[in-house]
Amino acid sequence: SAPIFRSTARCLYELKDQIEKEPLTIYVATDEQGHILEMVNTKTIAVALEKAVGQKIDRRKVLFAGNVNTLGLYEAQIKLSNEIYATLVIHVLEKPSN
Repeated sequence: SAPIFRSTARCLYELKDQIEKEPLTIYVATDEQGHILEMVNTKTIAVALEKAVGQKIDRRKVLFAGNVNTLGLYEAQIKLSNEIYATLVIHVLEKPSN
């Protein structure tokens, strides 16, 4: 059973590399003063990350204690296994107005 574990670990490390490769951009609505009008939480992050990497991400595996109240860069940890964590940089940007 060791080869199965190794291949699983390799897949997790590949996912870790993919997550850490570039910041995840999340667009949010803001008011005239630039205050964020939407919640950015573990669910928001998990949904956006799923789209970016093409794999299911359980929001309970997103470790994010940040309080997003301004646009900018934030950091979260993604627990891929008991030993493997990925550091995700989140770039919160204003939703383009149509």
